[in-house]
Amino acid sequence: MNKKIYMKILYLMGIILLKACEFPGDTQHYFTINNNTNHVISYYISETYPDTSIIETQPILKLVQPNSSRKESSWGTWNERFEQINEGKISIFIFHSDTLNKYSWDKIRSEYMVLKRFDLSLEDLKQNNFTINYP
Repeated sequence: MNKKIYMKILYLMGIILLKACEFPGDTQHYFTINNNTNHVISYYISETYPDTSIIETQPILKLVQPNSSRKESSWGTWNERFEQINEGKISIFIFHSDTLNKYSWDKIRSEYMVLKRFDLSLEDLKQNNFTINYP
């Protein structure tokens, strides 16, 4: 096959693939948590809204370094994930890492030592451009 024809075919296939992709609002696989403080924060996501109590067993907490951000990925798209959630909201629990280092999970849980809790619908995430700012 002629090299020019081969390159044109590859070029057209690339264009077709790009056209077949959905727009980012429909295929968003992550949101970003911005830590705008001078200390490390930790978080976990719960899908048990309206139950906003801290879960009994300490989950795997994810860290966000001071004045930085972290992308939180989802299986599939957020549209797909929210279809699986009964109440249509997720809760994001933010903790100060010093609190986690100093106290037991039972104490943190019983005294609700949460810096902030975000209760978010898919619409909330979209309106905030899939970005959560703390504080």
